[in-house]
Amino acid sequence: MAQSLLPAPGGSFWRWFSTLFCALGTLLLTATAAAASEADLPIPDLHSGEFFGGAVNAWWLLFWGAMVITGTLGISLYLRTQIHKLPAHKSQLDVAETIFQTCKTYLIQQGKFLLMLFVLIAIAISFYLVGFGHTTEYELSKREIEELRIELTQKAADKENSTTKASRSSRSSRR
Repeated sequence: MAQSLLPAPGGSFWRWFSTLFCALGTLLLTATAAAASEADLPIPDLHSGEFFGGAVNAWWLLFWGAMVITGTLGISLYLRTQIHKLPAHKSQLDVAETIFQTCKTYLIQQGKFLLMLFVLIAIAISFYLVGFGHTTEYELSKREIEELRIELTQKAADKENSTTKASRSSRSSRR
């Protein structure tokens, strides 16, 4: 007989509830944050994946799937033009117009919602980048900038001197 997760009819509900609450609390308090992002995800090699016992690799499966979708779209557009050529009764056209207007209104509302959502996300990202993106750990002082500039000019001068010496030595070896 299968055991139920719910307490028995004669058992103590509060004992069962406190056990469940403690288990969930322990789970939530001992969980650690995952330190990963989308940038850490590896991009799979589509030529190495195999399906149907190695008969088809992933790239070709994806390619032919896209071809099937494209063919289905072409057939659907062809059938749509054929249906538009058929005669229709006035009441059918009125119902179709009502449905079209309803869908159009719905899509306009959805578009407004998506635009508002886009603005909200843009504000949140801007606030994050402007407010939290600059820590003192990564700021460069004027002194550090000058040191970097001096170091770069010294490296450029050293490189120029080494190329000049190399060209002089190559000229002298030709003579």
